[in-house]
Amino acid sequence: MRTILETDRLLLREMTREDLPAIHRMMSNPNVTRYWPAPFDLEMSEGWVQRTLDRYARDACGYWLAVHRNTGEAVGQAGILMIEVDGAQEFGLGYVIDEPFWKQGFGSEAAGACLGLARDSLGARRIVAPIAVGNAPSVALATKLGMHHEKTTMFHDRLHEIYALECG
Repeated sequence: MRTILETDRLLLREMTREDLPAIHRMMSNPNVTRYWPAPFDLEMSEGWVQRTLDRYARDACGYWLAVHRNTGEAVGQAGILMIEVDGAQEFGLGYVIDEPFWKQGFGSEAAGACLGLARDSLGARRIVAPIAVGNAPSVALATKLGMHHEKTTMFHDRLHEIYALECG
């Protein structure tokens, strides 16, 4: 497992199959997946981990596990994903924070580090964050990171707000 980013409180590292229990714990929580089609069952969590590993091999990026530096606990996931929005390939910012770690600044810390990596190391000139309609906490985080609302569109068969950041 390779460490991708370090922040004051977090290590963002590549996910492994051994992380399945932590991934399943957060993705099966109906509060965490409130704006997703449904909480994940074990098979969906296994698929999530496999798709993440496939993204690393194909795109050299994806969701990374955000681990608390002091405790080693998985607090969430954040990363840069290559996504298609309305026919255009985009650098996409994604973040999921596990419920016990909400309202502690971990989302902005992890997502902010991911934005910096996309801009500085991956050469992204533009980064988007697709946010399910109604997900006010994610909108607040995207706005805090300097992203602006660009449009509302279908993404993964559901209506999403697209927030964007132009990097230069």
